[in-house]
Amino acid sequence: DDPRLTRTAASALQAGASGLLAATALRHALGRATPADGGDTTRFAWGSRGGFPDTRGTLAWATLTPYAREYDRPALYAVAGLVSAASAGGARHWLSDAAAGAALGYLIGHHAWLDQRRALGGARPWTDGRHVGLSWATP
Repeated sequence: DDPRLTRTAASALQAGASGLLAATALRHALGRATPADGGDTTRFAWGSRGGFPDTRGTLAWATLTPYAREYDRPALYAVAGLVSAASAGGARHWLSDAAAGAALGYLIGHHAWLDQRRALGGARPWTDGRHVGLSWATP
């Protein structure tokens, strides 16, 4: 029955879902080749499942950022950073894929945390049955 923890968990869940949706949409839209594909950083196959940005990194940064901000625990960013580093170091992603995932996740997580604190509309995933999107309400 801790309202602060409940609010933070809700913002982390919202950020994680929004980050996953945004990263997945970007990966499918851009279709950037991964190191495992044998390509280079300039090869794109528009509309295919690519590697830019790193989805795992986006998810880690998006879900951990609200906790790091709310409880002033910057060490949590190291955990998210390890996820991003593992993706780049394991030849799953280029370093720029991991950096883009980290930046996207941090921004989404930070805004989800702000939305909970300021009772703004926030990021909301949506679907109409044929399309999926992300809307962001501002004051």
